[in-house]
Amino acid sequence: MLTNTRIGPETGDPASFKSFADVWDAFVTQLNHLVALGCQGTSIVQKGQAGRLPLPFYSSTRWDPISKAKDLTEGGARYPHSGCNNVGLSTAADSLTAIKQLVFDEHKIDWDDLLEGLRTDFAGKTELQNTLLNDAPKYGNDNDEADQMASNVHMAHYAALEDKVTAFGGRYLLLIFNTNHLVVVSHGSRTAATPDGRGARKPVGISVSPSEGRDVSGPKAAMRSICKLDQTAIP
Repeated sequence: MLTNTRIGPETGDPASFKSFADVWDAFVTQLNHLVALGCQGTSIVQKGQAGRLPLPFYSSTRWDPISKAKDLTEGGARYPHSGCNNVGLSTAADSLTAIKQLVFDEHKIDWDDLLEGLRTDFAGKTELQNTLLNDAPKYGNDNDEADQMASNVHMAHYAALEDKVTAFGGRYLLLIFNTNHLVVVSHGSRTAATPDGRGARKPVGISVSPSEGRDVSGPKAAMRSICKLDQTAIP
């Protein structure tokens, strides 16, 4: 919506979606496509790093590279795994929750009006934006509906990684990093407005943390929400 260029697969005109199931199916298709691209990019880096950017000292601190006489960048690790970081979990979850509740369950927001608001960054649609911000539950407040949506997004990411293999035959793991690095690399600045009420080019959620300012029920509630995510999916 910011570039007028489609970077994901064709999943149909959202205006034609008749149920939240249609939205979810399209979301998972896009997620799977982008996870695959991320893993392909990482594998390219892995293959290119060997011989160009070796890690001799770091490799020497582990027995397997020594016993194999292979640098870590050449596949010397016993478990040559890599990871795919979880970016914007709360933004995705809160957006999907808002669509499900306000558009399809309660019919409080018109689907076409929402799509137009996202395309225009809510220009002239302050009431719509406020409804999205305030009338749908947000992940991070120990709300079961919002937290279940976050868990669904979390596990969809995990499922997308299950068949991915690194350049050296390891697994791609679902990583979570609660780090402001994601703000520095500015994912949000390249992301259009979202159905959680977030404006275009604003920061997206950081790893498994709630979106900024949306966790209004205290730190214990936020931690309960995070703990509802399937921890067995995380290394």
